Amino acid sequence: MPAQSDFPSVAELLPHRAPMRLLDAVLEAGADHVRVAAIVRDEAPFGDGTGGVPAYVGVEYMAQAACVYSGLELRGQGLPPKIGLLFGVRLYRSTLPRFSAGQRLQVCARLTLREASGLAAFDCEIFGAQGESLAQADIKAFRPHDIREYLQHG
Repeated sequence: MPAQSDFPSVAELLPHRAPMRLLDAVLEAGADHVRVAAIVRDEAPFGDGTGGVPAYVGVEYMAQAACVYSGLELRGQGLPPKIGLLFGVRLYRSTLPRFSAGQRLQVCARLTLREASGLAAFDCEIFGAQGESLAQADIKAFRPHDIREYLQHG
């Protein structure tokens, strides 16, 4: 497995820009999974200045982890990252009501299904600094071949 410094920066793998880019580094990646690091920030658009972010923001951490997985795949083909769409979230469970500012998270996304149409499903989990499970969900994402065409004509 490559060392953390051997992976491209998250900025090179996600089409997101600050402040929407919530992830900090790729920790591990394989043929069917990715593990990324995030430090919780109590800043807009998700933080409200009260010491963290609501636990439902975990869905966005998971979606961005899936997007990093996609970005790594595309990079391996010599292509830039592409915009993907979060299509659905199933069974989101969190053990806490909010993530605290400064909290270090690890977000794992494991590919469980992929269709030629661009639809993919991921089993996701967020872990705390001690390796404790903080949140879990199944997410579905869609990466159309041409995002502009898809948004114009569906």
